[in-house]
Formats: sequence, C-alpha cells, structure tokens
Amino acid sequence: MPDLSRAVYADLFGPTTGDRIRLADTDLFVEIE
Repeated sequence: MPDLSRAVYADLFGPTTGDRIRLADTDLFVEIE
C-alpha cells in the first residue's frame, strides 16, 4: 500500500490528529486533538 502525504490524506478523508484549520476569514485556528 502506498504512503499518502498529509495533504492528500486530508483531501480524501478530512482533518486528522494534529492538523490545524483556519476558521473562515478570521485569524482563529483550531487544532484537531
């Protein structure tokens, strides 16, 4: 099975532990635990 980069994995399955997401057009970020 080939390895997926974090970016490809996120595109396919959504965010995972340790990923940070910017909330809309604000300067607020959330991190998935």
